[in-house]
Amino acid sequence: MVHVVNCWDELCNWCILLLENLCHLTGLTYGFINVLFFCILGPLSTLCFMGSTATAMFGKSDLVKRRLTYVFAVVGLLCILAILFPCLWAAITL
Repeated sequence: MVHVVNCWDELCNWCILLLENLCHLTGLTYGFINVLFFCILGPLSTLCFMGSTATAMFGKSDLVKRRLTYVFAVVGLLCILAILFPCLWAAITL
């Protein structure tokens, strides 16, 4: 049987190693980190950026439009940073 390894398999294995290292650093389980990143923070950031775009396009008053767009964009950015910084920390300590 031929063992084929492509770049996607290597990337997947590296990401798994990164999440496992993050588990050891934080003391959280692999499943919890996976759910937190990919089921909560990822979709939340997408919804926030969609809300930001929708309020910028369809907002009624300028003041409300500006404030809501800003709030949605900041929350979306915080969600992305909440994923990015722990992953960078885990990658540095590998």
